[in-house]
This record gives sequence, C-alpha cells and structure tokens, in this order.
Amino acid sequence: AFAYVPIGASNEARVTQELAIANALAKDPARRAPALTFYQRALREAPQMPSFQWSLAMFLAQTGHPQDAVAHYRAALAVWPDDAETRFNLGLALAAI
Repeated sequence: AFAYVPIGASNEARVTQELAIANALAKDPARRAPALTFYQRALREAPQMPSFQWSLAMFLAQTGHPQDAVAHYRAALAVWPDDAETRFNLGLALAAI
C-alpha cells in the first residue's frame, strides 16, 4: 500500500519512520545492531529533535553503554530542561559509569 506524505513533510516522515523502526528492532536483543543504525540515522538527519536524542540515550543506557547515553540525555535536556524523566535517566546513567 502507498501512503500519502506531503512533499514538505517527507524528511520528517522518513526520520520519524526510522525512529519507529529502531524502537521496534531494539525490543529484540538479536536486532540491536540494526536498531542502533536506525537510531543514528534518525538523529543524524534531525539532531535538534529531543525525542530522538532521548530515544538513543535510552537505547544506549539499556544496552550497557551509559557513558555514551549521557551526551544524548544532556542534548535532550537542552531543549526539555524541566523533563523529570530525562533528568532521572541521566542520573542513572551517570551513576552507572
């Protein structure tokens, strides 16, 4: 089936789809390497999106890379300074280093 995507929204739609694919792949431990690739692609195309920074940070922290997650939590907090969940997760990542 074909989906209608307005021309101006094509990049946003593609990046959002990459994030959705990454989130789906991340649920399967055997597919974590491809998940990381999709997270990185989405973030490379839209680094200003705090939700993308947060998603990659969560993935990194949950897969045993808290030191790598810290920068992404901080990037999300630069846009979401009052987000308690992101602050909490940053604290957990820092404590795990």
